[in-house]
Order: sequence, then C-alpha cells, then structure tokens
Amino acid sequence: MSGDIDKRSHKMKFPKIAVISILSVTTVISIVVLIFCNFTALGYRMTVSFHGFKEISNNIYVDENYAGDTSIFLERIDKAKSRVEKFFGNTESSPIIIISGSKEKLSRLGGDHDTKTIAFNGSKSYISLSVNYTDTDIIAHELTHSEVHYRILKGKFFINTNLPVWFDEGLAMQNDCRKEFDDSQWEALTRNSENLEDISQYTTPEAFYNQDNEITTEHYILARHTVKDWIEQNGKDKLFSILTDLNSGKAFDDVFC
Repeated sequence: MSGDIDKRSHKMKFPKIAVISILSVTTVISIVVLIFCNFTALGYRMTVSFHGFKEISNNIYVDENYAGDTSIFLERIDKAKSRVEKFFGNTESSPIIIISGSKEKLSRLGGDHDTKTIAFNGSKSYISLSVNYTDTDIIAHELTHSEVHYRILKGKFFINTNLPVWFDEGLAMQNDCRKEFDDSQWEALTRNSENLEDISQYTTPEAFYNQDNEITTEHYILARHTVKDWIEQNGKDKLFSILTDLNSGKAFDDVFC
C-alpha cells in the first residue's frame, strides 16, 4: 500500500516541477524582452509604438508630444524616397522612420540621425531622426543605408555584412547633396587630389567615426568622392552586382575592384 502511495506522490511531483520550470523560463524570457525593448536602442526602435509615438503614415512615427506641423516631414520623406528610388531604379526596403524632438527619447533611440538594421530571416532598418535633422538630404542618406543593408542582408540571420564603413557611408553620400561634402570640399581637402588620403583604410566604425568631428567630416568627403568616381568608372550595374555578391556570402575585397 505504502509503495502505491509513494508512486502516486512521485507522479504528482513531475507536473508540479514542469509547471514551475515553464513559469521560471517564461519569467526569464519576459524580463529579457522587457530589458531589450526598454533599455536597448534597437529594442526601443522595434517597439516604438509602445513608447509614446504615433504613426502619421505607413512606417513613419512621430513623438506624440511633438506640437509642430508633421506634414513637412511627409513631404521631405517623399522627396528623399524619390531620390533614392531614382538612384537604385527601384527600392526593396521598407524602413521604419522615427522622429522625435525629445532629448530623452532620442537618447533611448540611440541616435538623432542614424540607421540601425536587424537581420532575422530578412532585413529591417529603423531610422531615428531628430526634428532638427529631418531635411531631405539626411533622410535620403539614411534611406540609402536602409536599401543597401536590405540588399545585403535579405534572407539572412544575423550575418556579418562584411561591408566596410567607408563604402557604406560613401554610398549613402551619393544621395546626400549637402554642400559641406561636395566636390568643391574634396578639391580643397585634397588640393585637387595632390594630397589624397586612402579612405579604404577606414573599414570599421571606430576608424571612420572620429571623436574629432572635422576629421569625420573629411572621411565623409573622401568616401563620397571615392565611391562617386568608382560608380562613374564601373557603372551602377556593377554596384548592384557587388551588393548581390555580398548577400551570397562573398567577401567585399574579393568582389570590389
């Protein structure tokens, strides 16, 4: 009799242990998700609709506390999209654009004019913009990043893009017409190519984005002009072929020449 009781008691313990284990795992997962969504820049962007932002058009979110005219954002975004579509022939990406004037929210977004991209069986970019950085050039710059990242990462799972920062930024600058980065600035910086620095050495964010803003600006000028010259010599079809090759897993140094 006592043996039967022990068996029944033993059988009853297993469901309790299973329930406790499931609850423990669920709790841990919930805490991790909560931390990711609220205390990481990418997580905050991915869950932007839960953080006091309203969707004013498809994939375009503005801080609900912004009191200004949001239609100007839509006009500039449309112009920027047209510019990027003209460059690529057509666009495949569909980034989320997030706009805020709050320093606190911009801090949590992790940037006032930048693009963060996640690859998980596809590619999705999240563009964060301060209301002070919503001109057409900057928006077009970030949309170009989104398109490039999508073409390289589509169908991938957290893969290393192998894309050097100088080339990524140089491409984005092709749709960015700000005068502080144009050909006249390149001519002055390089003395019309007499004092030319090799921009291809700046492959990483740490190397390209210098603490000295003037040096970083110089890197943008050099990257823009280098990529512009390369496209003029090789054509856009070659550029698009490189993006396809990178998506297939080939190394940048093997396909760029």
